[in-house]
Amino acid sequence: MAKTQTSKSDRLKRRKRRRRQLTGLMFAVLVLIGIASIVSFLTGYAARFFDDSSEKEEFEALIAPLVSLDPSTFSSIENANPGTLMEAAIWASLNNNDLSIFSRNADGLIMLPETEVALYAAKMYGPGFAVQHRTFTSIDITYEYDPAAKVYIIPITSQSNTYTPVIEKITTSGNTKILLVAYMQQSGLSADMILDPNKMIVAKYREYVMIKNAGAYYLYAIREPETTPELAT
Repeated sequence: MAKTQTSKSDRLKRRKRRRRQLTGLMFAVLVLIGIASIVSFLTGYAARFFDDSSEKEEFEALIAPLVSLDPSTFSSIENANPGTLMEAAIWASLNNNDLSIFSRNADGLIMLPETEVALYAAKMYGPGFAVQHRTFTSIDITYEYDPAAKVYIIPITSQSNTYTPVIEKITTSGNTKILLVAYMQQSGLSADMILDPNKMIVAKYREYVMIKNAGAYYLYAIREPETTPELAT
């Protein structure tokens, strides 16, 4: 009888031990799953945190009309060529709108409202940018301003895509972002044109200084960088 009681006691102990082992194993598995989930979350978060490709694309779209015009460097927006700034704002408006929404004159030329130009000037240079609507000439293109109709008469031409921006690096310091902009252009070499007619090369680099104002970044200066990656020859 004692032997039977001992056997029952041993069986109960073994069952309890197995339950503890199973509980411990399940707990260990849950801990490992939790750790894996945390690591995966942190890895994904870090990747998103350090991936600034979306920000680069937004800035590239913002400065593309200006880069295409190859503006001279300037230390502040007040010292920039006003005609170049306005021309970039005009092309930003044309590039970002359905042209069919604009009226045309008797010659079929687009009559671009000054409000559209002011809107894109504010997007590029900030809400405090002083827009002075007037007729101006850029190289050999004249943008005629009609003060009575408050429109710009757009000549029959297309924006010359001399350069296309590719932002290689963004450096943030306080309320300032420094964009290292590669000015891309078609290779121009006959061998490249045969193999890849769309091949682009870096012509030069510029730094675009963007300053934060009311939650957004606007162009403040364009300067030559002190050091740049070696250009392809």
